Amino acid sequence: MKIIKIPKLTLSTISASRRPTGYLNLVKQLEEKLSDYIVEYLCFIDDIKLKPEYDKIKEQYPKVKIILAQENYIWKNGWDSVYNLLIKSSKGLICWMIFDSDEIILDNSERFIDDLYDGELFGINTKMQRGNVFENKFQLFYNNGNIKYFGLVHENQIFMNHSPKIKILNSIRINHNNALDKNSKELKKTEDGIPILEIEEEGTDGYNRNLLYEGLTWKVVNQNGRQQNRDYLIRYYNVNKEVIDEYYKRAVEKWKKQ
Repeated sequence: MKIIKIPKLTLSTISASRRPTGYLNLVKQLEEKLSDYIVEYLCFIDDIKLKPEYDKIKEQYPKVKIILAQENYIWKNGWDSVYNLLIKSSKGLICWMIFDSDEIILDNSERFIDDLYDGELFGINTKMQRGNVFENKFQLFYNNGNIKYFGLVHENQIFMNHSPKIKILNSIRINHNNALDKNSKELKKTEDGIPILEIEEEGTDGYNRNLLYEGLTWKVVNQNGRQQNRDYLIRYYNVNKEVIDEYYKRAVEKWKKQ
């Protein structure tokens, strides 16, 4: 009888980060829970002022690899460009796009790894603090060259050239503290659930997020920027037109010389 040898699954985690403290916490959790399987932590940053803090993380966790780009890289190229660059740079058998992740709840690491033998694209139940909602984030997949991201804004749709075998994982859950400012936690919404924006205080976490995110949303709607989820963003823009227009104006002013 022929014995089929199943390869040991290895994971590359890939992230774009702007919160060094949060990233350190994430790496620490994953090393405690899945160190035997994770071969690298690829981290993209485009703020050179933060690089010394990420270098300290790398000193503590040598598997961390920092990819540094110019400050306006995401503004010019979109989030999908970042994710596709990270995927191309990864070397693990499985590529884990671990965005929107602050607390990893993993009851049994062996069960989690076993789950990965039976699927290609995996949904992870994620509690989003901003808006107080639960979502299945498709964050984990085989790095087989068939998967790319497509979309300027952070809510990228995964683009594939075939129909993946999709599986919702019950062996892992994630909490995401995506609202550090009080105003961001308590979002008003329309009757059909679209967030209603306000201009945040300049320099706050929420302001910095919206400057980039809403600026890119403006590009999707007004400049035909690439995005599969365009219909939702058009509705979102129409609800928040004045605010998004103002964020776009400020983003252009900030990055026009770079």
